[in-house]
Amino acid sequence: TAQLAFRKADMVQRHREERTRMKEGQGKRWAQETKERSARMSRGFRGIWDRLTGKYAGIRKQNELEAYKSLKRDQAQQQDLIEAQLGERRILQKEIRHSQQAHSKALMRLHKDVAHYMRMNVPTLETDKDAEKIERQRQERERRHKQTQKRGPGLNL
Repeated sequence: TAQLAFRKADMVQRHREERTRMKEGQGKRWAQETKERSARMSRGFRGIWDRLTGKYAGIRKQNELEAYKSLKRDQAQQQDLIEAQLGERRILQKEIRHSQQAHSKALMRLHKDVAHYMRMNVPTLETDKDAEKIERQRQERERRHKQTQKRGPGLNL
């Protein structure tokens, strides 16, 4: 129905917007977290000193671990959204299928009703015999009329 089509179009648009918002939000968060991780790394002489003392390797390992965890968090968040949207879509698809089946059943009932009505109006065998008898009588009258025409007036016997 039109209502279900409208609901489907609305849902599709809403899902797209949710995915876009999530992607933009994750992108901003990723950029901010990357900036924070980068800020931990010392620059200049202090950076050289951290490399010599081994502190740099520890910070780098921590940053990589945090980046990996952030990536996994974002993937899980995306998967959760996908599953929620699929669940919503399944429910609507079920309603659409149910509506289509109801429409199909109603159409089938209508076809049966039309067929039943047409069978009710079909002449019975008795009526066919009567129609044949009437047609034979008409043909007989027509034949007699032609014979009368050939004989001329006043000679009818």
